[in-house]
Amino acid sequence: MAFEVQRINQLLQEVKAVCTKVQRNPEDIKILAATKYADLEQINTAISAGLTIIGENRLQDAKRKFPLLLPVEKHFIGTLQLNKVKTVVRLFDWIESVDRVDLTEKVDRECEKLNKKMPVLVEVNVAMDAHKHGIALSETFDFIERIAKFWHIKIHGLMAIVPYFADAEESRHYFRAMKTLYDFCRKRYKGFDTLSMGMSHDFKIAIEEGSTEIRIGSYLFKN
Repeated sequence: MAFEVQRINQLLQEVKAVCTKVQRNPEDIKILAATKYADLEQINTAISAGLTIIGENRLQDAKRKFPLLLPVEKHFIGTLQLNKVKTVVRLFDWIESVDRVDLTEKVDRECEKLNKKMPVLVEVNVAMDAHKHGIALSETFDFIERIAKFWHIKIHGLMAIVPYFADAEESRHYFRAMKTLYDFCRKRYKGFDTLSMGMSHDFKIAIEEGSTEIRIGSYLFKN
């Protein structure tokens, strides 16, 4: 579909422009296509156009779509529930929403059965929003220490969804707080390479503040 290809090319140019502005390498920014509202044709068009990572929120959608997709890395970006862990571990390549020890322990057990090591991101509720999931900034180090003992997960970094602001500039201090936390974690833990923050409306600010992965949905997919 021409629309998706055009938008992907435009997105790549905008990412490149932001990176030039702040002296970053565009190749260091991963683009995750958030496909919650995209149909199969749109997703496959995006993959054919060069996007290599998709993210799904809902397990039922993943079960329906994944058998019909072109090869692509699949990230689970929704709220993880205990009764969904077994299937999520089987279907997905990454889990980006780890925020409870019991869930992480179950991910570890299910991965052990499959002889699989699951890359995960720790979800941080940077704004302490009661309507969002994630751990508090102040609890991050303790939480990582508690889940680092699990052999079948690999902690790659942090993820945060900041509040929506009509003026994306108002998101900057949340992104900056996450980058500060991420830098501390990188000094303390080996293998941290991903800071996932920024979405369709605020990804430019997120990249300026150090994001290494942006989640793009509505920018790319038109229904």
